[in-house]
Amino acid sequence: MPNLLECFGVPGILWDLIVLLFAFIAVLGTILVIGSLNRRGIISDDFLLITQHVFAAPVGAVTWILYSNEVQSRYIAAVVPLVFVILFVGILSGRIRNPNITRVVFKGDDITVLRAPLLYSLFILFLTVACWPTPTTSLGSPDYSVFVPTAFLVLGPYTVGWGMGHYITKHHGRIRFKVFEERSLEGALAIIGFGYSTTYFLLGVYYLTSYFAIPSALSLGSFGLIIGVLVTCVVGAIVESVSPSIYDNLFIPFSLIITVFVMSELGVLGFPAFSLLG
Repeated sequence: MPNLLECFGVPGILWDLIVLLFAFIAVLGTILVIGSLNRRGIISDDFLLITQHVFAAPVGAVTWILYSNEVQSRYIAAVVPLVFVILFVGILSGRIRNPNITRVVFKGDDITVLRAPLLYSLFILFLTVACWPTPTTSLGSPDYSVFVPTAFLVLGPYTVGWGMGHYITKHHGRIRFKVFEERSLEGALAIIGFGYSTTYFLLGVYYLTSYFAIPSALSLGSFGLIIGVLVTCVVGAIVESVSPSIYDNLFIPFSLIITVFVMSELGVLGFPAFSLLG
């Protein structure tokens, strides 16, 4: 999105800092709402972290459309996941013990459960910096002729898909199997279905808000993108089915990033996998 205050002489970096504040409030507000629903008994304790996992990153990714897309935008946006990386490291290391802070992100005494959201935050940090949707030119201005969909292709199966897979397995799983952890066929299909719809929701938001600037760079109906989204969701479902708990937060996004990179190199997607180098 262009800097809406540029006409008043406000530079892009200042606009991005304003958006950063809004983005942080949006993500933190999402976590606080989930915590409130947990205290009311609407969300059970064992699904508290999972629900945060489902919604936090997609909400943050939606705010990306507000940044100026100048060269500094991706780094300023990365402050949001970086704050959570620092928070989780602080709690796990024992440096942060204030219960008013710790109970915002988890409930209970076993702080080792925060290793999973730490990995989650690290991958969101990587996606924000390395896979920012709009690359920049050598002059630091947005290059709207190119679109990088990697972050959205990863976030779909990794957030809502993953979370719904866990929910479906626990409450509605009938055809169950076990490699390291108990999984279900229904849960795997939920990852594919919800991952696919979430990916296209995020892509659609970007398309509807940015099409005026990138009419030739993003085609939601392209065969390559449709196949690419499906492949990433299937890969996510397979990897989740054979991954041990906690480490699925490492294996799933890592495998999805590799999958997107391979498809991009093979020309399936028609888009680059990374935008860090512009």
